[in-house]
Amino acid sequence: MAYFPLFFDFSNKPVSIIGGGHTALEKAKRLLKTGAALTIIAPECADELAQMAAQKKIQLINRGWMVSDLDGCQFVIAATDDYFENERIAKACRYKGILCNVVDNAGLSDCIFGAVIEQGDLVIGVSTSGASPSAAVYIKNQIRSIIPEEFSSILEWLAALRPVMIERYKVQFVRAALFSQLFKDSLANHGPLDADHLEALLLLYDQKQKEEKQK
Repeated sequence: MAYFPLFFDFSNKPVSIIGGGHTALEKAKRLLKTGAALTIIAPECADELAQMAAQKKIQLINRGWMVSDLDGCQFVIAATDDYFENERIAKACRYKGILCNVVDNAGLSDCIFGAVIEQGDLVIGVSTSGASPSAAVYIKNQIRSIIPEEFSSILEWLAALRPVMIERYKVQFVRAALFSQLFKDSLANHGPLDADHLEALLLLYDQKQKEEKQK
């Protein structure tokens, strides 16, 4: 396995993109969904990036990058149209211990962007380790075709229930079994369970927990 799959929480974390063209714009759109504190550094930039800056969605620095711009960053994307400039950015990031993605150059990158499926809280990443982005997109589309439309509403419902269930069911494997049953039943129901169905399940697992504590 050439790349290890991880999911990062970039919410309010400092992330920089060096470059201001179409590719930088596309990366910015993806990263803004994560809530990253995003900075674009480029002498010139796409109009849409300038609009994002005007709307305070990103910080825009209209000049060439400097090594000091990397201080404090947790992730940097090198998205200039100059191979050697991107290489310098990657080397500077490596020296400072910062993860760097160099657009269209896996060899210079510490990490790469995969094809992504997003549906509410569900996020699936597909990578071919750079061998074939087209193959990754094909697999992404195949996976997307089997995800039920109601999946995001089920996940949202389960997420809202989770804190209450953790408080109510202290026996870990009983709680795990309940979560599994809730998911299976809501999937079969094509959506969140109604109050009667939920209450019946909770009473059943109340009894299971009681029995376990009596052992």
